Amino acid sequence: MEKALNTFHKNKSVLVKLGIRAHLNIPKFHSLLHYIEAIKQLGATDNYNTEAFERLHIDYAKAGWRASNHRNAQPQMVRWLARREKMVVLSSSICCWLESLAQYIYRLKNGCPLTSSQLPDALNNMPINRLDVFHTFKFMPASLSDDKEETDVVKAKPAKGEQEARFDTVVVLQGEDAEATGLQGTRIGRVKVVFKLPTTLNDPRTLQPLPAPANWAAAGPLAYVEWYSKLSSSADPVHMMYSVHKPPLRSNGNPVGEIVPISMIRQSCHLAPSFPEHVPADWNTQNVLDKAPRFLLNNCASKYVYQTLW
Repeated sequence: MEKALNTFHKNKSVLVKLGIRAHLNIPKFHSLLHYIEAIKQLGATDNYNTEAFERLHIDYAKAGWRASNHRNAQPQMVRWLARREKMVVLSSSICCWLESLAQYIYRLKNGCPLTSSQLPDALNNMPINRLDVFHTFKFMPASLSDDKEETDVVKAKPAKGEQEARFDTVVVLQGEDAEATGLQGTRIGRVKVVFKLPTTLNDPRTLQPLPAPANWAAAGPLAYVEWYSKLSSSADPVHMMYSVHKPPLRSNGNPVGEIVPISMIRQSCHLAPSFPEHVPADWNTQNVLDKAPRFLLNNCASKYVYQTLW
């Protein structure tokens, strides 16, 4: 190989002299200079030769070129790639809660959860092709005094244009021992979607509207909540705050989530990131709930919160 490379580099200038190529500054030719030493150190060239980037060239250049009209193609290719990335992000976020929706509908109908083998069929045969989705809901949590009623607001808004996404964190009633105050029987979650099940369905055979099951309307407005871990067994003795962390992803890569009636949401809450010694530079108010692994449940956010989160 060394002898063949020396012969090639000794004579390659003839390609430029004859006008066959304007230059030979080609990455693959340059990488050949390093092959001999790389093979001695690393063995076969799998996964570190220039073929490793061929797939990227297809995905990021060839496919984008085909999607353009071949005139002033570069801006079109960049726009096409950006849209593809947004579609992937949207698809992954939708898939996360569609599984929970299929589980919820199956449970309403049959009174028992889906098994993992039943889930694909349930997803493919869901009788819903659209939902009413809401970005905000207001409610009045339990009043602690007769002369004042609290109003709470929860938002679940995806990003739009220059407006950042906002998905609020909440305290959800989960156990039979849950009450209007305290944390016993509750769990912390982050609201990702607020919606209502439809009142009519489309018959797949006749395409005619059919009334939805009666218990769908009785379910009322629903929320898809991504769970945090269960609260720590005791509050920190220094600041008296409980902590939560992000649980491991499911085996399919989706976060742990569940659909709950919004009537089970007791109140909104504020999670403060548990800052490490060296705070990552990319953390900010918009993404810290996505990036930080551990949080403190802030029980000093308001007087009402101080009286209820203990």
